[in-house]
Amino acid sequence: MEYLIEVKAVGQELKSKHLKQAINYASKSGVTWVVLTNGMDWQIHKVTVKGMVTHEQVFEFSFENLNLKKTDHLDMLFSLCKRGVERDLIDDFYQYKQSVNRYTVGAILMSEPALNLIRKELKRLNDGIKVSAEELAIMLEHEILKLDLIDSEETLKAKKQIARQNRAKKTAKKLTRDNSAAASLPMLPVEPGKVSRGTHFSS
Repeated sequence: MEYLIEVKAVGQELKSKHLKQAINYASKSGVTWVVLTNGMDWQIHKVTVKGMVTHEQVFEFSFENLNLKKTDHLDMLFSLCKRGVERDLIDDFYQYKQSVNRYTVGAILMSEPALNLIRKELKRLNDGIKVSAEELAIMLEHEILKLDLIDSEETLKAKKQIARQNRAKKTAKKLTRDNSAAASLPMLPVEPGKVSRGTHFSS
């Protein structure tokens, strides 16, 4: 079973105690996804059990406010229909939301590669402009990005993820350079029974 659906009476307000009950059932049954609904309003949560039970709301919608001309609204509905469940589209939707959100984008803008790119673009506008990455970071943090985004736990997580990826890329590039340099070294002629640098093998 992949989904646990907690259904309340039509028009009944969805409360935290309803969600808590559904999360409790799901964690004990090994279910990842919880759907809480009263027929009109829908909430979808991802349940994780790692030492302790946690949950995260992936999306919610009300049929009163759905706009079938919007792609994200259609994606939400399709992830819950029979074909969407069979294809595990809810997992793809969750991964997309984890990456494409204001917290991740904000963290990317504050990262070193993005700040360096902004510096290059500013220099291209005016060769005389000298601005440091630190100056740009302060400007982004205090004048452009919202405070609740900068200080949020989600942004801190995104920053750590981006930093890990950047370190991994730098390591991979260094290994590639080292391997290329080693491959380009000339082969030294070695006489039979000898190795380079005057070292001899004796039988």
